Amino acid sequence: MENINRITKIIKILFFFAVTLLIFYLIFRKIDYFSVKEVFLNAKWYYLVLAILVILLAPVLSAKRWQTILKSMDYHISFRDSFKIIMAAFPASAVTPAKVGDLIRAHYLKDKVPVTQTMGAVVTERFIDIFVLASYSFAGAAFLKNELIMGISLFIIFLTPLSFLVMSLSLLIRFTRSL
Repeated sequence: MENINRITKIIKILFFFAVTLLIFYLIFRKIDYFSVKEVFLNAKWYYLVLAILVILLAPVLSAKRWQTILKSMDYHISFRDSFKIIMAAFPASAVTPAKVGDLIRAHYLKDKVPVTQTMGAVVTERFIDIFVLASYSFAGAAFLKNELIMGISLFIIFLTPLSFLVMSLSLLIRFTRSL
């Protein structure tokens, strides 16, 4: 019986490895590598270094933010656990439109935090993301003097906390009625 489980596990690993190779082949088969090489050779090195630093720092900041959000809900996890959860969920979040990585985070925390609380933290994090991205958009539009984008960004900046407040109040009213 143990050998069958072992063989099944090996077959699953080989299957997912083959699917991954197929996906990479389909993605990279039409890339003109000489053009990519030219772009890298002509790029300013300090922008490349800055981009690499931002890419490496993003999961660290996400883990700290996730840990802080959970801590504000009185669920304490270590930075190391938070980082491992973020890194485990990152590939799924990066390639799926439905942000399956958020469900993966809830799954990994199911023994420490109720799933409903985790999903509440995820929704809170999404509102923070929208607010921050709209703020960046506003700053960029102000720098480029694009009034249309500035207006849209300001609308989103003010709409995000308002919609979060409305959603929170509606949930509060719903739960107080059920008590």
